[in-house]
Amino acid sequence: MKNNNTNSNTYIEDILEGYIPKVTCDITPYANRYEINIKKEIDDSEEYHELMSIIRQASPHDIVEVYIETEGGLLDVGLQLIDELNRCPAQKYCFVSSGVASMGTMILLAVEWDMIDINPLATLLFHSVSYGGIGKHQELIEKVEHTQKLTDALHKRFYKGFLTEKELIDITKNKAELSLLGDEVVARFNTRQQTLIEQESTSDDKTFEGLSYKDIMNLKKGELQDLCLSLLNLTEGADSVTKTV
Repeated sequence: MKNNNTNSNTYIEDILEGYIPKVTCDITPYANRYEINIKKEIDDSEEYHELMSIIRQASPHDIVEVYIETEGGLLDVGLQLIDELNRCPAQKYCFVSSGVASMGTMILLAVEWDMIDINPLATLLFHSVSYGGIGKHQELIEKVEHTQKLTDALHKRFYKGFLTEKELIDITKNKAELSLLGDEVVARFNTRQQTLIEQESTSDDKTFEGLSYKDIMNLKKGELQDLCLSLLNLTEGADSVTKTV
């Protein structure tokens, strides 16, 4: 017989043990925060290769904060940064507090950021590519032609929907430069995002048939979600997933 006077608390716990559900809790570790500073000229130095190595280490639970204040730099290194940032599964936050020019504007516009913070008094400068070279006459001609094709493709891909057709032509063909203040940049960002949302909502015939592994790896976040829904045959408002064998 239990001694209710000396072990009353234990006695009550024994009785209630079968009635009180056991509660388990999954503890998710705090996210790591990585700070990426793109403030000097974008070049092929070890510093930028270390930045890209840090970006590759980030996981979906992490936060990558990118601070962009650069006058630009090497095109190929800038494209590598864009590729690494777009492949990075972490939350990506971008901060612009002063001036961004040339390749820096491409990074700002080409990466799929989760959040962008731009100082209203910051300045973005857009212009065509600048370069030089020494070599045989025909080799230089071929280099110029190739660079022209590449930069035209990049401008259309990264600046389309943000700059007007006239502004693109002025930058690429007429040697013009374009400067925008931060508040105008934010307004153009919002307009471009709204246009993309409207285009996606009116696209009812999107198909993912025939995609290769490389095509799938290059899909954007929204496109990946659409792909998963189509594979699972899950429509809006559905209560369950239909599995097709």
